[in-house]
Amino acid sequence: MARMSIDAEIRPVGGKGAARRLRRQGKVPGIVYGRGKEGLKIQVDANRLEKLLASNHSGLVDLKVNGETRVVLVREVQRTPDRGVLLHVDFHEVSLDQEVETAVPLVLVGEDRRASDGGVLVQTLREVTVSCRAADIPERIEVDVSGMTVGDILTVADLVAPPGVTITDPPEEQVVSVTLPERAGAGEAPAEGGDGDAAEGQEE
Repeated sequence: MARMSIDAEIRPVGGKGAARRLRRQGKVPGIVYGRGKEGLKIQVDANRLEKLLASNHSGLVDLKVNGETRVVLVREVQRTPDRGVLLHVDFHEVSLDQEVETAVPLVLVGEDRRASDGGVLVQTLREVTVSCRAADIPERIEVDVSGMTVGDILTVADLVAPPGVTITDPPEEQVVSVTLPERAGAGEAPAEGGDGDAAEGQEE
């Protein structure tokens, strides 16, 4: 699958005031670090970054800065805690054969083939951390729930990672369970829930 790309410009001026001016212009301040290079301050289009974050959860990104393409991972995204407005983004430059750790989403499959036993699927873990070569980062890891019935639980130990990919989360951590409807809302999120906003971090 082709890598997604995003254009960036070098950001010559730092500081909170400059960052606020950028956001009013529809830009997001950011930084590129890694591979032994000094951090490079950049700015990217906010709308384009939102689209990238929505469709490219864990994969590599071609970051084009002043005509030069760098292969990067999105490492940290800072947002306002109230409305989720983008504040800052960190990119980590990598080489394709470099061993990296990154988060990969878990996607439930096979629900339409599951027995009609009145149970409700409850997904308690939506992503896992994997270790692998940058070139081998999977877009997602599928969790087959087709054989689950009421009372069943799948943990990280039950997940099947692609070749060359190691899941580093604790093997006993719960991923998904099947419970009766009256218990599904007791402090657990249904499998179709959404993501929360990240806390606002420090501005440069």
